[in-house]
Amino acid sequence: MRLTWQPPLTDGESPISQYIVERQDVTTSAAAGAGWTRVDRLRPHVYSYTVPHLVDGHRYLYRVIAENEHGRGPPLETRNPVEAKSPFCTFHDPSRLATFNFIYYQR
Repeated sequence: MRLTWQPPLTDGESPISQYIVERQDVTTSAAAGAGWTRVDRLRPHVYSYTVPHLVDGHRYLYRVIAENEHGRGPPLETRNPVEAKSPFCTFHDPSRLATFNFIYYQR
């Protein structure tokens, strides 16, 4: 799963020091009571990330959080869960293929 985002329009007078990528497995989290899991921390000039170690057939929510010396900004979250699929499987229905991108705009 590849995530892509834009930097915030404003950084609160302090440059972004890192982005935090988190995911929530909604396939198992309801039963297990699990919440968000940190996937990685990224340098401030990185605006895309390929999420590793997904379970084929599980559905995930994602969020990206910008952080600077003042703390963390509001998370940018996906609205709907996305199902993980093996990149090596054969697709019989091309309409099921999707690219997942989201853009962060500061209000």
